[in-house]
Amino acid sequence: ALRDVAERIGELGINFASYIRPPGVDRATSPLPLLQSELLKNHVFSALHTLKLAIPFAHGRLEDVDIRVDAFEKCPLLRCVSLREETHRVEFVLPYQNLTTVHANGGRLDYIINKLENPRDVYLNFFPISLSREQPPPIPLHSTMTWQAAALRTLKRVRFRSFLFDIHAATGNNTFRSLHAHALRILELDAAPCLTLFTILTMIPDIALCGLHELIVGCVLESPADLDGPDVQSFMHLMARMPALRTLKISGRFGHYVLYALAETNGLVPELAVLTVNPELLQKDCAKVVCFARERRDSLMSVEVMVSTSYTYRGQEERFLTDISGPAAAMFWEELVALVPVNVL
Repeated sequence: ALRDVAERIGELGINFASYIRPPGVDRATSPLPLLQSELLKNHVFSALHTLKLAIPFAHGRLEDVDIRVDAFEKCPLLRCVSLREETHRVEFVLPYQNLTTVHANGGRLDYIINKLENPRDVYLNFFPISLSREQPPPIPLHSTMTWQAAALRTLKRVRFRSFLFDIHAATGNNTFRSLHAHALRILELDAAPCLTLFTILTMIPDIALCGLHELIVGCVLESPADLDGPDVQSFMHLMARMPALRTLKISGRFGHYVLYALAETNGLVPELAVLTVNPELLQKDCAKVVCFARERRDSLMSVEVMVSTSYTYRGQEERFLTDISGPAAAMFWEELVALVPVNVL
């Protein structure tokens, strides 16, 4: 029985993707009888440190009804929370002041951000891959997302996945504008077009960017219609705001402009030790990578090529090495390997 083990549970995961709805229970609210049940409310999970909840859109269509779940409000040791709540209607009441690691795509993102007081690692997925075959609706933000002063003092790592996220809406973009996190060391932006990525970074205050040690940017494939946007000069100014950067991982059109900025401007990111690119970017701009490596041969520790996540090679290292050694790029590739250690991952 739950009552016999509740106080000893350290990690709890509830995934409604495999939930079998009881007879007579409305599909729209099927997860709620359990989450709001006395079964959970009447037990204090005093040892719980990690909580993972997943509610697919296909298993809980709450429409315009906002639901409050407080079954895990009194968990004194809770530090890590993962919320994949695709209905975007459930407000989870948790001891947010104690949480250090938060991975969330729903569960009222605005409510979560406004409550955090002691986070170290926050991953906000504004457009997640669905748990089910049905596409969940866009994430609605009911209030302006603002980081608390206490949270900004402890925040070390922030990750945003923001494809199709409306960065111009005040309720959402304040997430970036209010990120005055002087202790921030790792920033990851993923699954967005070049212009969106650039705009997000321009919104983030200098105090957060100037101490960054690692920047990871994943740029989506773009159509010709998406190619209007910032120029190399703008990227020079952007990269100049990150003087402490030691590790840089880039791809796509965003990476193309960053490489041009680094190759054409002496002194940008002087502490950079590791440059990571995807093979498509390296093949397109191998000359710029070589130019940068030549200038930084005394300080650049390695260039890494991420074949494992490539949409072209899908981990096929031998195929990549065959292509990069072809007539179009062989000369640059040979010089790059001679200049710095190159790791194909």
